[in-house]
Amino acid sequence: MSGPDVTALQQKLSVVVCWASVPVTGLYDDTTVNTVGYVQWIWDVKGDKRGVFGPNTRAALEKHSAC
Repeated sequence: MSGPDVTALQQKLSVVVCWASVPVTGLYDDTTVNTVGYVQWIWDVKGDKRGVFGPNTRAALEKHSAC
């Protein structure tokens, strides 16, 4: 998966998860999958498959503005 939606996700992850080094490439690569999975774990996001940016993960990410 790739494109502007992935780029926006990577930019948001970089802002919200300060310690994460998420390169903004526009590609849903292993780094992005692992960071999304970690965010799901630390924020206890339920309902989305680990590493998949689904509606529950999106809602959790939108609740956090910055670190």
